[in-house]
Amino acid sequence: MMIPVQQIFVQTKEKRTFDVYIEKHSDDIFKWNLYCWDPKSAFSAGYSPKATHNNSDSAYEEMLDFIINYVNQRDDNDSIEFIDNPCNCELIDLINQNALVSKSNQSFPVKVNGKC
Repeated sequence: MMIPVQQIFVQTKEKRTFDVYIEKHSDDIFKWNLYCWDPKSAFSAGYSPKATHNNSDSAYEEMLDFIINYVNQRDDNDSIEFIDNPCNCELIDLINQNALVSKSNQSFPVKVNGKC
């Protein structure tokens, strides 16, 4: 059985990048993981939280909060420049992504296939 996956790419103004994967394991089990590259500190790492979510919106919201907190802890006035869904929006659509960005008090573009 194939697991549906949505890839999400996040870039900050200081060129930190996050490759995120939200996975649907069943109708009510969603997980996310990410890989980070931080060129300012030459740091790369992966992260997979243990918690699962009952929908893709909840997984996306936790992922977004994680990235916002990571960027804010760097203490160099960095912020998210954009989010891109390079392979469409299989699990969480553009409307819901924009709503969760607004809910997090952020204002940056969310793209699909490189376009707003």
